[in-house]
Amino acid sequence: MKAIWKALLSLLFACLLAACGGGGGGSDSQPGPGPGPGPGPEPIPGTSYQITYNYQENGGTSITKGPASAVGGTLVDLSPVAGKPGWDFVGWNIDKDATAPLLSYTMPERNLTLYAIYSKGLKATFQDYAGASMSSRMAVATMYNKATSAPVTLLAQNTYNDGSGTWTPAGWSSQTAADAAPIAGNSQNISADTTFYGLYRRGAYTLSYNANGGTPTPPSQSAGQQANSFAIAVRANPPLILAGAISKPNAAFDGWALNSATGTKYDAGASIQINANTVMFATWKDAAPPVSQYPQYLAVHPQTDSYSIAQYRTVPKNPPTAEKFQEIIDTIGTKGKPGRRLAYAITISYMNWDIETTKAVLDKLMQLSVEKDLPIIIRLDGDKWWDQRPDLWNFWEPDPGRLSDYGYMQLPVTQSGYNPANVENVECFDWCTGADKATKAVKIGWRLWGDPKGTRVAPQPNLAAPRFRAALTERLDVILPRIKTWYDGLPADKKYLFGGLVLGWEVSPYVGAYYRDNGHAMMNQPPANDPVAVGGLNGNLLALGYAAAQTLNLQQSGLITPATIEAIDKNYLEFLVRHAISKGIEPKRIITYTLHAGPAGTSWFTLKNGGGHTGVGAIMDAPDLQDVIPGWSVQFEDYQRAYDPLIDKIGDRTWAAIELGTEHISFWSADYIKGVLGYRNNRYFNAVNWEVVKATPAAVNAMKEALNE
Repeated sequence: MKAIWKALLSLLFACLLAACGGGGGGSDSQPGPGPGPGPGPEPIPGTSYQITYNYQENGGTSITKGPASAVGGTLVDLSPVAGKPGWDFVGWNIDKDATAPLLSYTMPERNLTLYAIYSKGLKATFQDYAGASMSSRMAVATMYNKATSAPVTLLAQNTYNDGSGTWTPAGWSSQTAADAAPIAGNSQNISADTTFYGLYRRGAYTLSYNANGGTPTPPSQSAGQQANSFAIAVRANPPLILAGAISKPNAAFDGWALNSATGTKYDAGASIQINANTVMFATWKDAAPPVSQYPQYLAVHPQTDSYSIAQYRTVPKNPPTAEKFQEIIDTIGTKGKPGRRLAYAITISYMNWDIETTKAVLDKLMQLSVEKDLPIIIRLDGDKWWDQRPDLWNFWEPDPGRLSDYGYMQLPVTQSGYNPANVENVECFDWCTGADKATKAVKIGWRLWGDPKGTRVAPQPNLAAPRFRAALTERLDVILPRIKTWYDGLPADKKYLFGGLVLGWEVSPYVGAYYRDNGHAMMNQPPANDPVAVGGLNGNLLALGYAAAQTLNLQQSGLITPATIEAIDKNYLEFLVRHAISKGIEPKRIITYTLHAGPAGTSWFTLKNGGGHTGVGAIMDAPDLQDVIPGWSVQFEDYQRAYDPLIDKIGDRTWAAIELGTEHISFWSADYIKGVLGYRNNRYFNAVNWEVVKATPAAVNAMKEALNE
C-alpha cells in the first residue's frame, strides 16, 4: 500500500512540474509555448523512445530489423543491416548524406531516426604504354547514397616508344578513336566501370612551300600523328590548313599545287591531309585589272509608294523584288563600269516597321544584290518615322483612341504607350525644365514634303535622349550584325556590292517635323484646317532642339543658334556611327546624312525662335572617324557654290551627294550628273525617286551616258 501511494505522489508531483513549466511539447532543445522563456519539462528517467531505421531514403529496399525502442541514455542498436541492390551497406548515421557509419550512439531523450548509408565502388582502368609495353592500372571511385556518379583522379600518363621514336603523352579519353579528344582537367566523373585510354601524338611529316617566284614564302608546318592506347597501331593524321595567298608582280595567285607546279591544286586556306613529307607549289595566272571595291555609285531609290505616313507603317508597300531590280537594270541598260556602278538605294524606317518585317526586307535586299550583281545603298532611318512608337513619345494621352484622332496615327491604336516620363524623349520649342517642361514639349509635328500645309507626324524626338537612343540601339543590334554577316560573306572581288550604310536622313532637331506656333491647339481640329506653313523670321514655324541642347549642355538660354543645332546633329550621328563600327561596319562604307546648307553655302532654315543649318553636323571630327563619309542632299543646279564651303572643311576626304530629289530632274543632263560625281572626291549620286526617273527618258539616257563614261 505504501508503494502505491508513493507512486501516486510521484505522478502528481510530475504533473505539477509540467503545469508550472508551461506544458507543451517540442524537442528537448526547444521550450514549449508559455507565458515566458524557460526550459522545457525535464525528461523522466527510464523513459523508452522510438527508433526508426530509415533504409529507403537513400534507395534501399530491405532491412533485417523493423522499428525498435531504447531507453534514453542507453546505446542504440546499430546491428540491423539494410540492402540496396548493387550497392554495399556502410552502416547507420543520423545524417542522411553521411559517407561513414556511426560506430556507436547513445540514445537521446527523444525519438530517433537513423539513415542507412550505402556505397558503390566504380572501377577506373587506365590503359596506356610504358615504353613499348602496354600498362594497365586501376583506381576506384566511390559513390554514396543517391549519387549517380563519382569523380576519379586521372593518373599520370606513361610515355610511349614504338622503336622509331618517342611519342608525347596527350591525355586520357574514354573514346577509342586515334584522334579522340582528351579529357580536360585532372579528374572525370564516372557512373559505371570505365576504361580510360592514353592518347599520344608526334610530329611525323613536314609540309613546306615553294613560292615559285612569289613572296613571301610561308613557313613550314608539321603534320602530327595521333594514336590511342586502345589500338596503338592505328594512326590518325589530322589535316593541316594551307597558307593564304601570296603575291607576285603582274600575276594573280591561283592556288597551291601538290609536290609540283602541275600537281593537284588546292585553294589558299584549304584543308589538306598528308602521309609523307610534302611540298606545296604556288601557281599563278595573268593578273586581271583590279576591281575597285570603293567605286562611284549612281543609285536610284524606288519610291515607297508615297510620302504619306501609311506607307511607313509596319509593312512597306514597295519592298525589294527581283522584278524591281531587273526593271532598273533593263531600263538604264547598263550596270556601269568597275569604277562607276549603278546601284539600288533603299530607306528602312526601322523604328516604324516591326522587326520581323525589317529583317525580311533586309535579307531579300542583300540576296537580290548578289543574284543581280547590283550594289545596294542602305539608309537606316530611326528618327524621321517613329509614329508607331508611342511608348517612347506619348507623355500626355492615356486614351489610345485619342491618338488616332490627331491625324498622324493611320490605323486604330490599342496601346497608347502613355508614360509621363516620355516627355524626356521629345523636343521643346523653348528652354524647358522643371514643372513647365510638359507645356513646352511638342506633341505633334508637320513634315513639309510637297504639301504646303505639311503632313502631320509624331513629335520630333530629342536626339540626345538616353531612352530614345537605347531604343535605337536595341533595333540596330538586330540589323547591323545581319549586314556585317552578309558583307563578310561576299568574295573579295564583290565587296563593292555594299555601296554604303547611310545613317540619318537629313538629320535635324526640327526640320523633319516642324512645330507650328500654337500647334497643340490644332491637334483637336481636322488636318484640313491646318494653315499653310510659313518659314522664316516672320512665319508660323518654330525651331526645336532646345531639349537636346539642354541634355547635351550645349546652350541654356537665348535663341538656339546654328552652332548648337549642328552640334546636336554631330553628336547624334557620332553616336550612330560609333555603334555601327562597334558592330563591325567598315567606316569607309558609312555615310552621315544631315540637312545641308543653303544655295549660297550659308546657314538657312532659320526661324523666328532661332535655329539654322550649315551642314557641318555631318562631318565627323574625331581622328578615328576620318574615313566616315559626310553626305548631304544636292538640290541646286549650282552645286559648287552651295557645297564648296562644306567641302573646304573636309579637305581631300570623300563626300556623298546622297540624295537628289527628282523635283529637280529638269537639269539632270549627262554633264550635270558627271559633274556632280566628279566634283571634289564625291562618290555618290542617289536619285530619289526611281519611278520619276523611269518616266523621264532624258534622265534615263543621261544616267546611262554617265555610267558608260
